[in-house]
Amino acid sequence: MKKILSMFLVLCMVVIMLPAQAMAAHDINVMVSDDAPAITTHPADAAVTVGDNTNFTVAATGIDLRYQWQLNDGSGFKNIEDGGVYSGTTTATLSITGASQEMGGYQYRAVVSTTGISIPSNPAKLTLIVRPVITAVSDDSGISASDGYTNDSTLNISGTSTPNAMVELFEDNIWIGTTSADGSGAWSFDYTGTTLAEGTYAFTASASSSGITVSTVSPFSVTIDRTPPSAPVILSGADGTTSDTTPTFTGTAEPNSVVSLYDTDGATVLGTANTDAGGNWSITSSVLSVESHTITAKAADLAGNVSIASNERTIHITAPTPILTPLPTPSIQIDYVSEALTGFVSDGQYSINGSASFTISYGEVFPIYSQWMGRSVSIVRKGNGTTTSDSSAQTLSIPVRPAAPTNSDYTVEHETTAGANDGKLKVTIADCEYRSLNHYSGFGWIFPRMNGRKTWSRTHTMCAKRR
Repeated sequence: MKKILSMFLVLCMVVIMLPAQAMAAHDINVMVSDDAPAITTHPADAAVTVGDNTNFTVAATGIDLRYQWQLNDGSGFKNIEDGGVYSGTTTATLSITGASQEMGGYQYRAVVSTTGISIPSNPAKLTLIVRPVITAVSDDSGISASDGYTNDSTLNISGTSTPNAMVELFEDNIWIGTTSADGSGAWSFDYTGTTLAEGTYAFTASASSSGITVSTVSPFSVTIDRTPPSAPVILSGADGTTSDTTPTFTGTAEPNSVVSLYDTDGATVLGTANTDAGGNWSITSSVLSVESHTITAKAADLAGNVSIASNERTIHITAPTPILTPLPTPSIQIDYVSEALTGFVSDGQYSINGSASFTISYGEVFPIYSQWMGRSVSIVRKGNGTTTSDSSAQTLSIPVRPAAPTNSDYTVEHETTAGANDGKLKVTIADCEYRSLNHYSGFGWIFPRMNGRKTWSRTHTMCAKRR
Protein backbone atom coordinates (compact mmCIF):
# COMPACT_ATOMS: atom_id res chain seq x y z
CA MET A 1 0.00 0.00 0.00
CA LYS A 2 1.19 3.51 -0.84
CA LYS A 3 1.78 5.80 2.11
CA ILE A 4 3.10 9.35 2.49
CA LEU A 5 6.28 9.22 4.50
CA SER A 6 6.58 12.08 6.94
CA MET A 7 10.34 11.80 6.96
CA PHE A 8 10.76 12.55 3.22
CA LEU A 9 7.52 14.47 2.46
CA VAL A 10 7.14 12.55 -0.79
CA LEU A 11 5.28 9.57 -2.11
CA CYS A 12 7.56 6.66 -2.21
CA MET A 13 7.81 2.86 -2.14
CA VAL A 14 10.33 1.27 0.21
CA VAL A 15 12.12 -1.74 -1.25
CA ILE A 16 14.56 -3.66 0.96
CA MET A 17 16.74 -6.26 -0.70
CA LEU A 18 17.62 -9.17 1.65
CA PRO A 19 18.63 -12.80 1.16
CA ALA A 20 15.66 -15.11 0.89
CA GLN A 21 16.43 -16.93 4.12
CA ALA A 22 16.76 -13.64 6.03
CA MET A 23 13.37 -12.44 4.91
CA ALA A 24 11.72 -15.39 6.59
CA ALA A 25 13.41 -14.74 9.94
CA HIS A 26 13.06 -10.94 10.29
CA ASP A 27 10.16 -8.50 10.48
CA ILE A 28 10.47 -5.07 8.66
CA ASN A 29 8.89 -2.04 10.39
CA VAL A 30 8.18 1.19 8.32
CA MET A 31 6.97 4.35 10.18
CA VAL A 32 4.17 6.17 8.31
CA SER A 33 1.79 9.06 9.19
CA ASP A 34 -1.94 8.89 8.61
CA ASP A 35 -2.15 12.75 8.97
CA ALA A 36 -0.24 13.62 5.72
CA PRO A 37 -2.40 15.55 3.12
CA ALA A 38 -3.31 13.96 -0.17
CA ILE A 39 -4.41 15.99 -3.23
CA THR A 40 -7.38 14.31 -4.82
CA THR A 41 -8.17 16.93 -7.53
CA HIS A 42 -5.60 19.21 -9.10
CA PRO A 43 -6.60 22.65 -10.51
CA ALA A 44 -7.52 22.60 -14.19
CA ASP A 45 -6.38 24.95 -16.97
CA ALA A 46 -8.73 27.87 -17.62
CA ALA A 47 -9.42 30.04 -20.67
CA VAL A 48 -11.45 33.24 -20.38
CA THR A 49 -11.92 36.44 -22.35
CA VAL A 50 -10.13 39.57 -21.28
CA GLY A 51 -12.02 41.27 -18.46
CA ASP A 52 -13.93 38.16 -17.43
CA ASN A 53 -13.72 36.23 -14.11
CA THR A 54 -12.48 32.69 -13.41
CA ASN A 55 -11.56 30.31 -10.55
CA PHE A 56 -8.92 27.67 -9.85
CA THR A 57 -9.86 24.91 -7.32
CA VAL A 58 -7.90 22.17 -5.57
CA ALA A 59 -9.29 19.23 -3.53
CA ALA A 60 -7.29 17.40 -0.85
CA THR A 61 -7.72 15.10 2.16
CA GLY A 62 -6.04 15.40 5.52
CA ILE A 63 -6.40 16.93 8.96
CA ASP A 64 -6.21 20.70 9.56
CA LEU A 65 -5.40 21.46 5.92
CA ARG A 66 -3.99 24.86 4.99
CA TYR A 67 -3.80 26.36 1.47
CA GLN A 68 -1.48 28.84 -0.21
CA TRP A 69 -1.85 29.74 -3.90
CA GLN A 70 1.23 30.57 -5.91
CA LEU A 71 1.83 32.30 -9.26
CA ASN A 72 4.50 31.71 -11.88
CA ASP A 73 4.64 34.67 -14.27
CA GLY A 74 7.83 33.42 -15.87
CA SER A 75 10.15 34.04 -12.93
CA GLY A 76 9.26 31.01 -10.77
CA PHE A 77 6.43 30.30 -8.32
CA LYS A 78 5.79 32.86 -5.61
CA ASN A 79 3.06 33.22 -3.02
CA ILE A 80 0.21 35.62 -3.88
CA GLU A 81 -2.02 37.57 -1.50
CA ASP A 82 -5.57 38.85 -1.62
CA GLY A 83 -5.82 42.15 -3.43
CA GLY A 84 -6.26 43.51 -6.93
CA VAL A 85 -7.72 40.79 -9.15
CA TYR A 86 -7.06 38.01 -6.59
CA SER A 87 -9.14 36.71 -3.68
CA GLY A 88 -9.25 33.37 -1.79
CA THR A 89 -5.46 33.01 -1.97
CA THR A 90 -5.43 30.93 1.28
CA THR A 91 -8.50 28.80 0.50
CA ALA A 92 -9.15 25.80 -1.72
CA THR A 93 -10.47 28.12 -4.49
CA LEU A 94 -8.51 31.02 -6.00
CA SER A 95 -10.76 33.65 -7.62
CA ILE A 96 -9.64 36.04 -10.38
CA THR A 97 -11.87 39.04 -11.10
CA GLY A 98 -11.36 40.96 -14.34
CA ALA A 99 -8.45 39.08 -15.86
CA SER A 100 -6.18 41.34 -17.91
CA GLN A 101 -4.55 40.43 -21.22
CA GLU A 102 -1.00 40.37 -19.80
CA MET A 103 -2.05 37.53 -17.45
CA GLY A 104 -2.30 35.19 -20.42
CA GLY A 105 0.11 32.24 -19.94
CA TYR A 106 0.42 32.65 -16.14
CA GLN A 107 0.55 29.38 -14.12
CA TYR A 108 -1.14 28.83 -10.76
CA ARG A 109 -0.76 26.05 -8.15
CA ALA A 110 -1.91 25.42 -4.59
CA VAL A 111 0.40 24.28 -1.79
CA VAL A 112 -1.60 22.14 0.66
CA SER A 113 -0.14 21.78 4.17
CA THR A 114 -0.61 20.14 7.54
CA THR A 115 1.75 20.36 10.49
CA GLY A 116 5.24 19.85 9.09
CA ILE A 117 4.02 18.54 5.72
CA SER A 118 3.41 20.55 2.48
CA ILE A 119 2.44 19.21 -0.93
CA PRO A 120 2.11 21.37 -4.13
CA SER A 121 -0.55 20.69 -6.72
CA ASN A 122 0.07 20.41 -10.42
CA PRO A 123 0.23 23.84 -12.09
CA ALA A 124 -2.77 25.15 -14.08
CA LYS A 125 -2.39 27.56 -17.02
CA LEU A 126 -4.53 30.65 -17.58
CA THR A 127 -5.28 31.45 -21.23
CA LEU A 128 -6.75 34.84 -22.10
CA ILE A 129 -9.05 35.00 -25.10
CA VAL A 130 -9.20 38.46 -26.68
CA ARG A 131 -12.66 39.29 -27.91
CA PRO A 132 -12.44 40.25 -31.60
CA VAL A 133 -12.84 43.93 -32.52
CA ILE A 134 -13.36 45.39 -35.99
CA THR A 135 -11.24 48.54 -35.98
CA ALA A 136 -11.49 49.89 -39.54
CA VAL A 137 -12.54 49.46 -43.12
CA SER A 138 -10.61 50.77 -46.10
CA ASP A 139 -10.89 52.89 -47.95
CA ASP A 140 -12.77 54.84 -45.24
CA SER A 141 -12.91 58.08 -47.20
CA GLY A 142 -14.38 61.41 -46.18
CA ILE A 143 -14.04 63.64 -43.14
CA SER A 144 -12.80 60.87 -40.82
CA ALA A 145 -10.80 57.72 -41.55
CA SER A 146 -12.58 55.79 -38.79
CA ASP A 147 -16.23 56.89 -38.85
CA GLY A 148 -17.43 54.15 -41.22
CA TYR A 149 -18.64 56.57 -43.91
CA THR A 150 -17.12 55.93 -47.33
CA ASN A 151 -17.77 56.25 -51.04
CA ASP A 152 -15.73 53.07 -51.67
CA SER A 153 -18.03 50.11 -52.34
CA THR A 154 -15.25 47.45 -52.19
CA LEU A 155 -13.81 47.07 -48.71
CA ASN A 156 -10.97 45.61 -46.69
CA ILE A 157 -11.99 44.89 -43.09
CA SER A 158 -9.39 44.78 -40.30
CA GLY A 159 -9.28 44.32 -36.55
CA THR A 160 -7.72 42.57 -33.54
CA SER A 161 -8.31 39.36 -31.56
CA THR A 162 -6.42 36.64 -29.68
CA PRO A 163 -3.03 35.98 -31.32
CA ASN A 164 -3.23 33.18 -33.93
CA ALA A 165 -7.00 32.86 -33.52
CA MET A 166 -9.31 31.90 -36.38
CA VAL A 167 -11.56 34.84 -37.20
CA GLU A 168 -14.90 34.61 -38.99
CA LEU A 169 -16.63 37.65 -40.54
CA PHE A 170 -20.35 38.33 -40.87
CA GLU A 171 -22.31 40.98 -42.80
CA ASP A 172 -25.71 41.64 -41.29
CA ASN A 173 -25.31 38.26 -39.46
CA ILE A 174 -24.55 36.42 -42.73
CA TRP A 175 -21.18 34.63 -42.88
CA ILE A 176 -18.91 36.15 -45.52
CA GLY A 177 -15.53 34.51 -44.87
CA THR A 178 -12.66 33.51 -42.59
CA THR A 179 -9.17 34.84 -41.87
CA SER A 180 -6.43 34.25 -39.26
CA ALA A 181 -4.89 36.57 -36.72
CA ASP A 182 -1.11 36.89 -36.65
CA GLY A 183 1.13 36.49 -33.63
CA SER A 184 0.21 39.94 -32.35
CA GLY A 185 -3.52 39.39 -32.81
CA ALA A 186 -3.94 41.63 -35.88
CA TRP A 187 -6.05 40.38 -38.79
CA SER A 188 -7.43 41.62 -42.12
CA PHE A 189 -10.17 40.35 -44.40
CA ASP A 190 -10.26 41.15 -48.13
CA TYR A 191 -13.85 41.86 -49.14
CA THR A 192 -13.02 43.74 -52.33
CA GLY A 193 -14.45 40.94 -54.47
CA THR A 194 -17.92 42.09 -53.49
CA THR A 195 -19.31 45.44 -54.69
CA LEU A 196 -21.67 46.88 -52.12
CA ALA A 197 -24.62 49.05 -53.06
CA GLU A 198 -25.27 52.37 -51.33
CA GLY A 199 -26.62 51.81 -47.84
CA THR A 200 -25.62 50.96 -44.26
CA TYR A 201 -24.12 47.59 -43.28
CA ALA A 202 -23.38 45.96 -39.89
CA PHE A 203 -20.20 43.84 -39.75
CA THR A 204 -19.37 41.47 -36.86
CA ALA A 205 -16.65 38.90 -36.16
CA SER A 206 -16.03 35.82 -34.03
CA ALA A 207 -12.67 34.42 -32.94
CA SER A 208 -11.83 30.87 -31.87
CA SER A 209 -8.83 29.88 -29.74
CA SER A 210 -8.12 27.15 -27.18
CA GLY A 211 -11.52 25.64 -27.87
CA ILE A 212 -13.32 28.89 -26.98
CA THR A 213 -15.20 31.05 -29.47
CA VAL A 214 -16.03 34.66 -28.67
CA SER A 215 -17.72 37.35 -30.75
CA THR A 216 -17.56 41.10 -31.07
CA VAL A 217 -19.47 43.05 -28.44
CA SER A 218 -21.14 45.34 -30.97
CA PRO A 219 -21.26 45.53 -34.78
CA PHE A 220 -19.12 47.90 -36.85
CA SER A 221 -21.40 50.06 -38.95
CA VAL A 222 -20.37 51.04 -42.49
CA THR A 223 -22.32 53.47 -44.69
CA ILE A 224 -21.70 53.44 -48.44
CA ASP A 225 -22.54 56.83 -49.96
CA ARG A 226 -21.56 57.73 -53.53
CA THR A 227 -23.91 60.70 -54.08
CA PRO A 228 -22.32 64.20 -53.97
CA PRO A 229 -24.07 66.83 -51.83
CA SER A 230 -25.79 69.87 -53.31
CA ALA A 231 -23.69 72.94 -54.04
CA PRO A 232 -23.39 75.28 -51.05
CA VAL A 233 -24.75 78.83 -51.18
CA ILE A 234 -22.75 81.91 -50.21
CA LEU A 235 -25.27 84.20 -48.54
CA SER A 236 -23.14 87.06 -47.25
CA GLY A 237 -19.64 88.40 -47.26
CA ALA A 238 -17.65 91.19 -48.85
CA ASP A 239 -18.95 91.92 -52.34
CA GLY A 240 -17.43 94.97 -54.02
CA THR A 241 -14.43 96.97 -52.82
CA THR A 242 -12.88 96.69 -49.40
CA SER A 243 -9.55 97.14 -47.66
CA ASP A 244 -10.26 94.15 -45.38
CA THR A 245 -7.79 91.49 -46.55
CA THR A 246 -9.42 88.73 -44.45
CA PRO A 247 -13.17 89.06 -45.14
CA THR A 248 -15.72 86.66 -43.64
CA PHE A 249 -18.22 84.69 -45.76
CA THR A 250 -21.31 82.83 -44.54
CA GLY A 251 -23.79 80.50 -46.17
CA THR A 252 -25.57 77.16 -46.13
CA ALA A 253 -24.72 73.61 -47.27
CA GLU A 254 -25.60 70.00 -46.50
CA PRO A 255 -25.80 69.50 -42.69
CA ASN A 256 -22.69 67.95 -41.10
CA SER A 257 -20.60 68.52 -44.24
CA VAL A 258 -17.31 70.39 -44.58
CA VAL A 259 -17.31 73.58 -46.68
CA SER A 260 -14.11 74.83 -48.34
CA LEU A 261 -13.71 78.39 -49.62
CA TYR A 262 -11.76 78.84 -52.88
CA ASP A 263 -9.95 81.74 -54.55
CA THR A 264 -10.29 82.75 -58.21
CA ASP A 265 -8.38 79.73 -59.55
CA GLY A 266 -10.82 77.32 -57.89
CA ALA A 267 -7.93 75.40 -56.34
CA THR A 268 -6.45 77.66 -53.66
CA VAL A 269 -8.27 76.95 -50.39
CA LEU A 270 -8.88 80.11 -48.35
CA GLY A 271 -10.44 78.32 -45.37
CA THR A 272 -12.73 75.48 -44.26
CA ALA A 273 -15.56 75.05 -41.76
CA ASN A 274 -17.97 72.36 -40.58
CA THR A 275 -21.65 73.00 -41.07
CA ASP A 276 -23.94 72.65 -38.10
CA ALA A 277 -27.04 70.47 -37.90
CA GLY A 278 -28.91 73.16 -39.82
CA GLY A 279 -26.31 73.39 -42.57
CA ASN A 280 -25.01 76.86 -41.60
CA TRP A 281 -21.34 77.77 -41.97
CA SER A 282 -19.01 80.76 -41.62
CA ILE A 283 -15.44 81.11 -42.91
CA THR A 284 -12.94 83.94 -42.41
CA SER A 285 -10.66 83.97 -45.43
CA SER A 286 -6.90 83.78 -45.23
CA VAL A 287 -5.09 86.95 -46.34
CA LEU A 288 -6.10 88.05 -49.85
CA SER A 289 -3.76 89.97 -52.14
CA VAL A 290 -4.55 93.53 -53.26
CA GLU A 291 -6.48 92.76 -56.45
CA SER A 292 -9.85 91.39 -57.58
CA HIS A 293 -10.93 87.93 -56.40
CA THR A 294 -13.79 85.63 -57.40
CA ILE A 295 -14.77 83.54 -54.37
CA THR A 296 -16.60 80.18 -54.53
CA ALA A 297 -17.32 77.33 -52.09
CA LYS A 298 -17.65 73.54 -52.27
CA ALA A 299 -19.06 71.05 -49.76
CA ALA A 300 -17.75 67.56 -48.93
CA ASP A 301 -20.03 65.06 -47.13
CA LEU A 302 -19.06 62.46 -44.52
CA ALA A 303 -18.25 59.92 -47.23
CA GLY A 304 -15.93 62.29 -49.08
CA ASN A 305 -18.18 63.16 -52.00
CA VAL A 306 -17.57 66.76 -53.19
CA SER A 307 -20.24 69.07 -54.57
CA ILE A 308 -20.01 71.39 -57.55
CA ALA A 309 -18.98 75.02 -56.92
CA SER A 310 -21.36 77.49 -55.31
CA ASN A 311 -22.46 80.87 -56.60
CA GLU A 312 -19.62 83.37 -57.11
CA ARG A 313 -18.78 86.31 -54.90
CA THR A 314 -16.58 89.03 -56.45
CA ILE A 315 -14.45 91.23 -54.24
CA HIS A 316 -11.74 93.83 -54.96
CA ILE A 317 -9.14 94.24 -52.24
CA THR A 318 -7.58 97.69 -51.96
CA ALA A 319 -4.49 98.62 -49.99
CA PRO A 320 -5.44 99.04 -46.34
CA THR A 321 -5.35 102.52 -44.85
CA PRO A 322 -2.02 102.93 -43.06
CA ILE A 323 -1.98 103.44 -39.34
CA LEU A 324 -0.34 106.83 -38.76
CA THR A 325 1.41 107.86 -35.56
CA PRO A 326 0.80 111.53 -34.60
CA LEU A 327 3.97 113.59 -34.24
CA PRO A 328 4.64 115.18 -30.84
CA THR A 329 3.37 118.72 -30.29
CA PRO A 330 6.05 121.31 -31.17
CA SER A 331 7.90 123.13 -28.43
CA ILE A 332 8.83 126.44 -30.08
CA GLN A 333 10.37 129.34 -28.14
CA ILE A 334 10.81 133.08 -28.83
CA ASP A 335 14.36 134.38 -29.32
CA TYR A 336 13.97 138.06 -28.42
CA VAL A 337 17.49 138.99 -29.50
CA SER A 338 17.01 137.83 -33.10
CA GLU A 339 13.27 138.53 -33.04
CA ALA A 340 12.65 134.97 -34.32
CA LEU A 341 11.15 131.61 -33.40
CA THR A 342 13.51 128.75 -32.43
CA GLY A 343 13.27 125.11 -31.33
CA PHE A 344 12.30 123.61 -34.68
CA VAL A 345 13.28 119.99 -35.45
CA SER A 346 15.95 119.82 -38.14
CA ASP A 347 14.47 119.09 -41.59
CA GLY A 348 10.99 119.07 -40.09
CA GLN A 349 8.01 120.48 -41.92
CA TYR A 350 5.83 123.04 -40.14
CA SER A 351 2.75 125.16 -40.71
CA ILE A 352 2.03 128.43 -38.84
CA ASN A 353 -1.53 129.70 -38.64
CA GLY A 354 -2.54 127.25 -41.38
CA SER A 355 0.00 128.51 -43.90
CA ALA A 356 1.55 126.30 -46.53
CA SER A 357 4.08 123.95 -44.95
CA PHE A 358 7.74 124.90 -44.93
CA THR A 359 10.89 122.94 -44.08
CA ILE A 360 13.30 124.05 -41.37
CA SER A 361 16.96 123.13 -41.91
CA TYR A 362 19.37 122.38 -39.09
CA GLY A 363 19.90 125.39 -36.80
CA GLU A 364 17.49 127.62 -38.74
CA VAL A 365 15.06 130.00 -37.10
CA PHE A 366 11.85 131.60 -38.33
CA PRO A 367 11.34 135.40 -38.16
CA ILE A 368 8.51 136.96 -36.24
CA TYR A 369 6.24 139.01 -38.46
CA SER A 370 5.12 142.37 -37.11
CA GLN A 371 1.47 141.47 -37.55
CA TRP A 372 1.95 138.65 -35.03
CA MET A 373 2.94 141.08 -32.29
CA GLY A 374 0.48 140.98 -29.42
CA ARG A 375 -1.26 137.91 -30.83
CA SER A 376 -1.11 134.09 -30.59
CA VAL A 377 0.09 131.85 -33.39
CA SER A 378 -0.72 128.18 -34.00
CA ILE A 379 2.27 126.01 -34.92
CA VAL A 380 1.80 122.46 -36.31
CA ARG A 381 4.47 119.95 -37.24
CA LYS A 382 3.39 118.17 -40.45
CA GLY A 383 3.37 114.35 -40.74
CA ASN A 384 4.67 112.49 -43.77
CA GLY A 385 1.27 110.87 -44.46
CA THR A 386 2.81 107.37 -44.66
CA THR A 387 3.79 106.58 -41.10
CA THR A 388 3.12 109.83 -39.27
CA SER A 389 0.30 112.37 -39.07
CA ASP A 390 0.24 116.07 -38.10
CA SER A 391 0.96 116.95 -34.53
CA SER A 392 -1.39 118.75 -32.24
CA ALA A 393 -1.08 122.56 -32.55
CA GLN A 394 1.15 124.51 -30.21
CA THR A 395 -0.31 127.91 -29.34
CA LEU A 396 2.40 130.51 -28.77
CA SER A 397 1.71 134.09 -27.61
CA ILE A 398 3.90 136.79 -29.24
CA PRO A 399 4.33 139.89 -26.99
CA VAL A 400 4.17 143.49 -28.28
CA ARG A 401 7.30 145.60 -28.54
CA PRO A 402 7.97 148.00 -25.66
CA ALA A 403 7.85 151.76 -26.28
CA ALA A 404 11.06 153.33 -27.59
CA PRO A 405 13.14 155.11 -24.95
CA THR A 406 13.25 158.99 -24.80
CA ASN A 407 16.32 161.05 -25.64
CA SER A 408 17.22 161.48 -22.00
CA ASP A 409 17.22 157.72 -21.56
CA TYR A 410 19.75 156.74 -24.18
CA THR A 411 22.94 157.72 -25.95
CA VAL A 412 24.04 157.18 -29.48
CA GLU A 413 27.52 155.89 -30.01
CA HIS A 414 29.21 156.46 -33.35
CA GLU A 415 31.09 153.48 -34.65
CA THR A 416 34.66 154.19 -35.49
CA THR A 417 35.90 150.68 -35.94
CA ALA A 418 36.46 148.90 -39.24
CA GLY A 419 33.19 148.55 -41.12
CA ALA A 420 31.77 151.71 -39.56
CA ASN A 421 30.16 152.53 -42.87
CA ASP A 422 27.88 149.50 -42.69
CA GLY A 423 24.92 151.72 -41.81
CA LYS A 424 24.59 150.59 -38.17
CA LEU A 425 24.35 152.79 -35.08
CA LYS A 426 24.41 151.56 -31.53
CA VAL A 427 21.83 153.02 -29.13
CA THR A 428 22.34 152.21 -25.49
CA ILE A 429 20.24 152.70 -22.37
CA ALA A 430 20.91 151.55 -18.87
CA ASP A 431 19.48 148.05 -19.05
CA CYS A 432 18.42 147.44 -22.61
CA GLU A 433 20.13 147.49 -26.00
CA TYR A 434 18.20 148.44 -29.13
CA ARG A 435 18.84 147.94 -32.78
CA SER A 436 17.61 149.92 -35.75
CA LEU A 437 16.39 147.38 -38.24
CA ASN A 438 14.43 147.34 -41.46
CA HIS A 439 11.82 144.74 -42.41
CA TYR A 440 12.57 141.07 -43.23
CA SER A 441 12.74 140.38 -46.98
CA GLY A 442 12.42 136.64 -46.77
CA PHE A 443 16.10 136.09 -47.50
CA GLY A 444 17.67 137.94 -44.57
CA TRP A 445 17.50 141.08 -42.53
CA ILE A 446 17.92 144.32 -44.63
CA PHE A 447 19.63 147.16 -42.80
CA PRO A 448 18.99 150.79 -43.90
CA ARG A 449 21.80 152.83 -45.41
CA MET A 450 22.70 156.41 -44.50
CA ASN A 451 21.03 158.82 -46.96
CA GLY A 452 23.69 161.61 -47.03
CA ARG A 453 21.80 163.70 -44.52
CA LYS A 454 22.95 161.39 -41.73
CA THR A 455 19.42 160.09 -41.19
CA TRP A 456 17.69 156.84 -42.04
CA SER A 457 14.12 155.77 -42.57
CA ARG A 458 11.76 152.82 -42.17
CA THR A 459 13.24 152.01 -38.81
CA HIS A 460 11.78 149.46 -36.37
CA THR A 461 13.03 149.40 -32.81
CA MET A 462 12.68 146.41 -30.51
CA CYS A 463 14.00 145.59 -27.10
CA ALA A 464 16.65 142.91 -26.90
CA LYS A 465 17.00 140.49 -24.06
CA ARG A 466 17.56 142.16 -20.70
CA ARG A 467 20.86 141.56 -19.02
